[in-house]
Amino acid sequence: MSMKKKSRWGWGIAGVYTLFALSGIGFVIFSRFHQMDLVTEKYYQEELQYQQHIDRHQRTQALPNAFAWEYNATAKTVILKFPSELAAKGINGDIMFFRPSDAAQDKVIPIELSEQGHQLVDVSHLSKGLWRVKVFWSVGEDEYYNEDVLVIE
Repeated sequence: MSMKKKSRWGWGIAGVYTLFALSGIGFVIFSRFHQMDLVTEKYYQEELQYQQHIDRHQRTQALPNAFAWEYNATAKTVILKFPSELAAKGINGDIMFFRPSDAAQDKVIPIELSEQGHQLVDVSHLSKGLWRVKVFWSVGEDEYYNEDVLVIE
């Protein structure tokens, strides 16, 4: 009495093809419903104004007393230090906390300086992770810009 072993290669190949097809379909469904935020809502309009942006940044780099900021992780605050000669003339503008992974979390805060030309910002309400701090300010007709990375832990 000899028993013949049945080959299961056909079922194995069919299983591999089925898993491949299901994973491909799963990836398409996942990518279809995954939220993709652009850098900004008005990306193409801002692209046209890019030279002005470069000029703002170069003007900021050329300041004799540099703009600076510090993050205090224990107090969950950011202190922005504007050049004293500009603060005396009156600075207007905004501080934007930009979250690259989720545009819904972006925060814009108006600049309100102390007598020393500093502004203290409470960031305890911001989520942990990577943020870009974008500071747009002007003094008279001159516009300035600074951008840096902040990691909140």
